[in-house]
Parts: sequence; C-alpha cells; structure tokens
Amino acid sequence: MSLYNSLVDLIVNKPVNKGVTFISGEFDEVFISYYDLYEKALGILYNLQKNGIRRGNELVFQIKDNYEFVCCFWACILGGIIPIPVAVGNKSEHRQKLFNIWEVLNNAYLLTDKETNILEKSLEDGIEQDKIQEVKGKTVFIEDITEANGMGELYKSTPEDIAFIQFSSGSTGDPKGVILTHGNLLTNVSAILSGICVTQKDTSLSWMPLTHDMGLIGFHLAPLAAGINQYIMDTSLFIRNPILWIKKANEHRLTILSSPNFGYKYFLEFYKAERAENWDLSNVRIIFNGAEPISVELCKKFLDELSVYGLKSNVLFNVYGMAEASLAVTFPPHGEELASIKLDREFLYIGQSIKEFDGKDYISAIEFADVGYPVTDCSVRICDNNGTVLGENTVGNIEIKGNNVTSGYYNNRNATLIAFREENWLDTGDLGFFKNGRLIVTGRAKDVIFVNGQNYYAHDVERVSEGIDGVELGKAAACGVFNRTSQKDDIILFIVYKKKTDSFVKLATNLKKHIYKHMGLEIENVIPVKSFPKTTSGKIQRYKLGEMYQNGEFDKLISELKELTNNEPVENIGNIGDTTEEALKNICCGVLGLRSVGLNENLIELGADSLKSAILASRIQKHFNVEIPIEKLFEYGTLNEILSYIKKADSRKYQCIEPVSEKLYYSVTPAQKRVFSLERLGEVGTSYNIPVVMIIEGDLDCKRLEKVFNDLVQRHESLRTSFEVVEGQTVQKIHKSINFSIETDTLQVSSYENVNEIIKSLAEKFIGPFNLFEAPLMRVKLVKLSDKKHILLLDIHHIISDGTSMGILIRDFAGLYRGENLNPLKVQYKDYAQWRNDFSETDVLKNQENYWLDRLKGELPLLSLPLDYNRPAIKDFSGDSIRFSIQNNLKEKLKKLGDKCGASLFMVLLAAYNVLLSKYSGQEDIVVGSPVAGRKHPDVSNIVGMFVNTLSLRNFPVGDKSFLYFLEEVKKGALKAFEYQDYQFDKLVEKLDIRRDISRNPLFDAMLVMQNMDIPKFEIQGLKFNQHYINSKSSKFDLTLEAVEN
Repeated sequence: MSLYNSLVDLIVNKPVNKGVTFISGEFDEVFISYYDLYEKALGILYNLQKNGIRRGNELVFQIKDNYEFVCCFWACILGGIIPIPVAVGNKSEHRQKLFNIWEVLNNAYLLTDKETNILEKSLEDGIEQDKIQEVKGKTVFIEDITEANGMGELYKSTPEDIAFIQFSSGSTGDPKGVILTHGNLLTNVSAILSGICVTQKDTSLSWMPLTHDMGLIGFHLAPLAAGINQYIMDTSLFIRNPILWIKKANEHRLTILSSPNFGYKYFLEFYKAERAENWDLSNVRIIFNGAEPISVELCKKFLDELSVYGLKSNVLFNVYGMAEASLAVTFPPHGEELASIKLDREFLYIGQSIKEFDGKDYISAIEFADVGYPVTDCSVRICDNNGTVLGENTVGNIEIKGNNVTSGYYNNRNATLIAFREENWLDTGDLGFFKNGRLIVTGRAKDVIFVNGQNYYAHDVERVSEGIDGVELGKAAACGVFNRTSQKDDIILFIVYKKKTDSFVKLATNLKKHIYKHMGLEIENVIPVKSFPKTTSGKIQRYKLGEMYQNGEFDKLISELKELTNNEPVENIGNIGDTTEEALKNICCGVLGLRSVGLNENLIELGADSLKSAILASRIQKHFNVEIPIEKLFEYGTLNEILSYIKKADSRKYQCIEPVSEKLYYSVTPAQKRVFSLERLGEVGTSYNIPVVMIIEGDLDCKRLEKVFNDLVQRHESLRTSFEVVEGQTVQKIHKSINFSIETDTLQVSSYENVNEIIKSLAEKFIGPFNLFEAPLMRVKLVKLSDKKHILLLDIHHIISDGTSMGILIRDFAGLYRGENLNPLKVQYKDYAQWRNDFSETDVLKNQENYWLDRLKGELPLLSLPLDYNRPAIKDFSGDSIRFSIQNNLKEKLKKLGDKCGASLFMVLLAAYNVLLSKYSGQEDIVVGSPVAGRKHPDVSNIVGMFVNTLSLRNFPVGDKSFLYFLEEVKKGALKAFEYQDYQFDKLVEKLDIRRDISRNPLFDAMLVMQNMDIPKFEIQGLKFNQHYINSKSSKFDLTLEAVEN
C-alpha cells in the first residue's frame, strides 16, 4: 500500500468484473462492481455537496441497508467528508449514544432514511427537544441523494487526513471516537492482506455489521484493496438464519470468512446435518475469529462438526485487534493448526509469571487461545502498571505502537492523555503475555474483580459458571459491586434464564458451590435475567448490571427466589344422578374438573373459559337436545339460570357423527389441507412438530412400553395416517396396520445435573421434519440413563394431532400401561373430516361466514411493530421463545377483574395484549389470531387429530376508551367469535380475497394462545412421569403470547 496516499486510490481503476455482493435474503442478492460503486459514490457526493456538506464536515451514519451504507461511505471518502458509522438506534440507549456522539463533533450532519424515524423516537426517550431540532435541521435523507444529478468534486486526501471516526461501542458507557487516518488504514489493510496471503482466487464473506471495524475494515476495505470479490450479508439475516452463513460459503465457493466467538455458538445451535446436504467447504481456507474472548473448546467443536463437509482443521484463524489499531494487532501464521495454552488461573495477575499445565484436566486450569505474532508495522509490548516492560511469560498490560495506531480520540484530549504513554505507546486496556514471541490475551483490565487481596477475571468466573448444566455459553456475566458495609467487592453473577423463577433456585445453589469448589470464591448473589444490556456491537455491559444491582432493581427478585409454590391436581367426581338438575351438575363438574358445584355459583369464577364453555354447550345439547349459545353461558353464569334456559328453549335434535364407509382414500379438513400445502412449499422446518419429552423414574418395562405405543397406533387411526395427492386433491390414507417400533439408546450419566444438557442434545437430534407421504407421522425414542431413569422422546406432526390430542394420548397411554380395557372409539378422525366437510355446506355455516366477512370487512390493518431487524422478503419460521411467570396474587387480580365484567381470564389477557400491541405500534385497529380447540361436538372428545381452528379477533383499542369499556367490547367480540368458531380460517382467507404478502401471515401477525397442553407430573404403577420443557427455535408469527394457567 506504499504506492497509495489515501483510500481514494484503492477504488479507482478497479475492474468491472470484481465488486461487492450484498446478501439480504436466501434468494436476494445484489452485485455492484467496484467501478460502478465509484461512479455511484460520485453521484451521491454531488448531492451531499449540494446540501452544503463540505470537506472536513462529519456525517453521522444511521443507515440500515448495507448497499446504501457502502455507497454513502465512499461518497464521503471521495469528498473528504468524515463518515461516522454508528449502529442504527433501535433502542433508547442506542439513540442516547447518538446524541452523546453528536456533542463531540464539530460540524456534524445526520444521514438516515425516512423509515428509521430516529428523531421522533428520541423525543419519547426524554431527549431535549432543542437538541432534536438541532439534529433535525442538519439531517439528510438517503432517499433524496441516491439519484445522481451530477458528479461530485473529488478531494485529494493525504495520509494524514482523517478517513473516518470509529466510535467505541461504549461497554463502559462513555463512547470515544477513534481517529483513523488514511495512512493508519492503508498500513493495516496492507498488513492484513500480507498476513493471510491473499490471492486473486480469494473471495470473502462477512455478516458483521459495517459499523464494526471487523465488518468495515476487515471485510470491505481489505477485499476491495486486494481487488477480490466480497460478499456482505445483513447481520439481521444471520441472526434470523445463521445456517445461511455457511450455506452461502458453500454456494459461492468462498475462501475467507469471519465471525466472533458468539457466531460459532449461535450457528451450532441451529445446525442440523439434514440442512447441510451436499455442502463442500474444502474451498474455505481462513475463518477469522476475534472481537471478543475466544473459547478454544467452541473452536474445536465448530471445526469437528463441519469437518465432514471438507472444512480443514487449520482454517480457524484466532486473531487480536481493535479499532485503535485500525483493526489488526496480531495474527498467527497462515495455515497453522489451532494453538492454545492451558494455565493455572491463580497465576494470571499483573507482574506474575504464568504457570503452565500439561494436558491433564486440573481443577484450576484455564485454556486460552494463542493469537500469534504482531502484524507488519505494528509493535506490541507487555508492561506493568508503572510502564515497565515485562519479559516473556509474565502477565501485564498490552500496549501497541505503529503507523496503524490511532493518534488519539476525537475532541477528547483527556481520554487521549490517559490512553497514551511516552513514545506514543497506546494502552489497549487488555491484559496478556508473550510466550515465544506470540501473544496470549487473558482478559480486560476493567473487568478484573478485586476480592481478598486477589484479582479475578470476570470472564474467568463466567467460564467456570458455564461448567454447570443450565448455563449456556455467553449467558453468564459477573461483576464486582462494592459493599459499603464490608468495605469490599461482592461478586454478583447474572445468568440469562428464561424459565420460571422458582425453578432457578437449584441452579443458583449449584453455581455457588461449583464456583467455590473451582475458584475458592464466594458468590454473594446469583440473579436470573431475561437478557444482558449490550453495546451496539454486542458486548456485555457489566457495569450497567452492577449499577442496576446497586440501585436495588433486583431486590424484589432476590426475595422471590426464596419462594417455592406447589399446586395440587384436581380430581374429577363420578356420576351424581339422573334428574335434570343433577345431570347438569354432573356435566359441569366433569368439564370443569370440580367435585361439586352449587346452583348459584358463577361458572366463570369456577373456570369456565372459552374452551370449556364450548365443550359445556355441546354436552348440554347432546344430553338435553337444546342448543345454548356460548355467549348465553357467559350471560347467565349460574346453573339456575342455565336450567331456566333449558326448560324454555326449543328442542333441537342432536346430530351425531356417523362412521363413513371404508375406502382407499378419505377427505381432509381445511386445516389439514393448509398444513399439507405449507409443508410441500418447504421452509417450515419443524414448526409444525409437537415434541414432548418425559423423564421416567422407576422400574420401566420397556417391552410393555413398546406394546402400549403399538396399541395406541392401532386405537387411533390418525397415528396410521399418511397423505397423498390424488387428481389434484389432498387426501388422507388410513393404513390398516403399520410396523411401529421405538428407537432405543443407552447413555451413561454420572449425576442428575447432566440430564438437562443431555435432553437438549437428544432433542436437537431427535426432532426433525416428517415425510407426510409416509405413516406413521409419529416417532418415539427411549433413552436409558440408569435402571430406574429413562428419557422418553415423542415427536408427532400437527397435521394428525393437536394440544388436546396429546392429553388424550397421555390418558390412553396410562390406561393401556395399567392393563385396562379402553372403551372402543365409535368414530375416528376421518369420520369427523367427512362430517366437517358436509357441515360446511349447511345454512349454519353460511351464517357464520356472513359474520366473519362482516367483522373483517374494509381495509385490514397490517401490524407494524418496532422490529429490531428488517422483515425478510419471504417469511421464514426461525424464532425463539421466552418463558416467564407472574405471581399468583397478580393472576388472582386479573381473574377478579374479569369476574367484575363477566369475562374469562383469556378475555382479560386478550384486552391487555391488544393494548400492548397498540402501544408498540401506535395502531388502534388490531387483529390478533387465537386458536380454538375446535371440539364443540361431543363425539370427538376422545379422538386424536387436528381439530384446532384459528380465530381472527379484531378489536379497536382507541386511546380515549377506559380499559373496562374496552374489556367489555373484547368480551362481546370474543363470545361471538367462539359461537362462530366452526367457520374455518382457510375458508375465511379465501373468501376475503386479500392480497397475499409472502413476508407475512394472512390476516394477522400476532397470536394469543391459552395453552391446554401443559402435561402435569403423573404416576403409573410406581412410575413417575415428568415433562421436560423444550425450547422451540421456531415461530410462526411476529409475536405469540402463550399463557398456561397452573
């Protein structure tokens, strides 16, 4: 790069066949050659200059789109304008950071798009209006400058000129602007390219944000300087679909990749062999790993998993760098195998000589990655706190110097004086040592915790924590909080935990014991949190957790951890009698799970929610030949009033479901047809699987277990059903018999603490897509942990089952295992499907159709939530779930609120959910989807199959309504919806004839579920069955609130 004076020289005269490919989706790629990029940038520069932006002015980037970012970046470089890349302010703290940066700058402008709307959102954050107006007056919108109306005036930059300013991510809350000159960047880019021996055969791929130095310098400027093709993937796309990162590397035969430690872990969480068929990764020769502490164990796991696709063991390139060095500080030799060193954690303090361990697994051993030698034109040394240079194998402060190193922090003389020592040596803030001329980084100085006269690394405490089942990589954060009473630091450990708080107690106790055993440290408190505060580049802000702790924000949670609650199951009663009054009582007790019920007791208060009310209404009709609308049950409320209604109502003969004649193929329901179509289109993955994992304790008879499952398959035709397409129509085929077997395995487990991780690993391998053309659409696996402990995994496709069906299977399973003779089923799902299709032609359903078309007439709202990432052009089903619980007293308050208005708990939650969505979106017309069991007909109460239907509940949470008024509206609308629930969702979508948007679901993007598949602990002949929750990594909607009432 010695021939170049500035970055401008890098982009001129580049060939038209080399350039940048921007990846915004699996099938969404845009290429721009370096030549066209230069021309495009000149056009944008013209418009910037026309807007009064001149050489030396700062231009703050708030740009989501990578293509627009790169074009605007080069426009600035060509015109001598100083770009300030800042991550788009999706959160309040990010927007606050933007204004903090603005205060540092001299004559700044803001470049953003009209959709981002950052200034309006900043007003809600409490930022002063005059500051917002100041920025607003100097804001330029991308939409106004991208069309070229001329060519901008080039500025001939010198090596000493500022190229851009990289603001630190602010892990300590104080963002500092790193000055990077053209000379700094050219020096380091040259070092990077020579360090990895780039040739014209190379191509690069990065998903790192362009606001991060690795993304912008390492994987845009460096490939451009080398004149090779580069691929830039949206960071949000990687988060949604991490598999696509390696898939694209395979597809385009790419050679140079990059990811921080987090990315490898995240990829492996989603990776499954069936999604990687025919991959060939033999072309990949380097994968950079840096930007955060490196887990050697994770590196090895990543390489091992992908080795079957030809990924070589020497491709992982562990490096050290930072923005202050224009990126790269040390590289290992190219082509070298992964190098690491195992040390005694007791000898890692400044001025101490390290103590190296051999290959044995000592308790106090900790493994660090070797990050190689200093790159060309960059010097590195290790010093004590007085600036004295230390020899090899001695831990100290890492300092750097060279033509690649910044001259200081922009308009921040104090920070610059603190960072630099004599002779322009920069203190990096990191600790480490040299061994044989190679650098090993041990941690950040600011994350050291001082306890009992010793220094401890926060990340070391976190790594030890990860040795406990239930703590995932990157989900632990430790910090020291000064205790004024004891006059010392207390160690506080935070764990990302998404289950119920009361289940956290055991994990917290185990963590304290484990850390004390391995480190001799006492942890004052272990606190579960839903997420960590992070910088815009993803670094954990431990100082913020410490501040929150000191401010008492976790005091209530700490107290709650001591509370454990147990709920006793309710038993059903037997027959009460034969009179009308007694028969009605019997029906109500059976449906509501009560021992007795008084004539004047309110059924809603006794638990008559929408599902149970529908069942209640159908059983009343079957027994008394009287049809009672669901809304009447809510209106009357007591048995006395219902009895009065029954006596006055006209008789309406109950229509039973008749078995259909035997034939080769049978019709399917509309819901089955929709799921079958989605499966054939692909991309749904396992989102329509219903997995269940049970831990079985006791003397299990494995042969009897397999016989029971075969009996279940024979009892329920749905478990012997496959699907075909005959003459263009989807049909189901019932097999008279199938050979069903349970897959078995045996694992040796030393203690119960390992079971959670074992189950997670087993479930990931076990749960997979089904071939709907082959029966059975159910699989079962039994894993033996010991003579008295087994894990039972069951996976069944939604097209033949639903939540209620799972309860039926559990009940039948228990009876069969006990040796009971179950009552034969009079009808099966195929009979219901035929009845369902015949019923769709009746006047009853025509009336229901009219109701729904009227309810959803006019322009339907598109829910616009403030999403963190751009919506993909084609909807995918990747997602996550977060489990949380509310205290029982709050639940009781919600129920009492409902009782006051004659509303069920579901209706109260629906009203609150609508208000929440309205607050998030600013919309006052909202449609929320909600599934109903679809089992109004009593004849289907014992059948396994897909009965569930989805209701489109439209409500209008207008701001001037009181909540009670709105709740009354929601109640009335919900009751009508329940009454007309037989009209199928798929038919409704078809009749409304709405324009299909493949990035969204039809009609709604938010769902509310009152779950009825919460399987409790139960016992069968001395065997204890306990369900184990599996975290789903898929989501059918933007946001789903799923409620389970214990």
